[in-house]
Amino acid sequence: MDETRNLVGRVVLILQAFSEGQTVLSLKQIVERSGLPASTAHRLLDQLVRHGIIERWTQRRYCIGAELIRMSMIVSAKVRLAEVARPIMQDIAQQLNMTCLLSLYVPTRHRRIPVVRYDPRGSALNRIALQNHQSLMWGAAGRVILAHLPPDVVETVRRSAPPCPVTGKAAPGRASLSRTLERIRTRGYDSSRGEIISHDIVAVAAPVVGAEQRILGNLAVATANPKPSDEQAAADLLLAKSRKLSSQLARIKMI
Repeated sequence: MDETRNLVGRVVLILQAFSEGQTVLSLKQIVERSGLPASTAHRLLDQLVRHGIIERWTQRRYCIGAELIRMSMIVSAKVRLAEVARPIMQDIAQQLNMTCLLSLYVPTRHRRIPVVRYDPRGSALNRIALQNHQSLMWGAAGRVILAHLPPDVVETVRRSAPPCPVTGKAAPGRASLSRTLERIRTRGYDSSRGEIISHDIVAVAAPVVGAEQRILGNLAVATANPKPSDEQAAADLLLAKSRKLSSQLARIKMI
């Protein structure tokens, strides 16, 4: 573990060397700014070049690589998405008196990660953890993303899905799941009961999409034992608000 931390720390020192204004640095400058031995800096730079994080400008000069720029743009866009979503989420939570969550789709893992939660006054749903990767198989917030993914990804998720965290049941068969996802696409939202956190929690979720209708994540609400009329009101409001958020993202070309 210590060796891993030391390695990560050394890589960070190299990247920090590029954060002081100059975009192209010589090996000597990187060594001076990072405080690393020249042999260590050279070895790490070679590895970073192979991954596209750093690019070799000339024989002994380096610059930030295209892959690092690409990743930073994605992270920046996700942060801005959350900022745009906050007032919409606050309005949803206050109107429905339910906890509202924004989850983002993680394509590299085919999972979702809740990134923002807005709790109305007196909410007891602080058990909904943020920044934890969660399966797309369970809960409305997962399946509403799954419904907008290609069939091969859906099958990958189905085959690798863990048992339901509340009931322990296994993932459904391919045909059953296909019918469920078609129903979600037709309605425009999904709802679930007793699949996340505890048996009494009901969740409703609607998709958030970006350019070219690419799935980015979802807006969802969760509460304990709502009335059927409250559940439908949540679905109607979420549909309107998720479309509003998606429209804003498309208009400002954020994602």
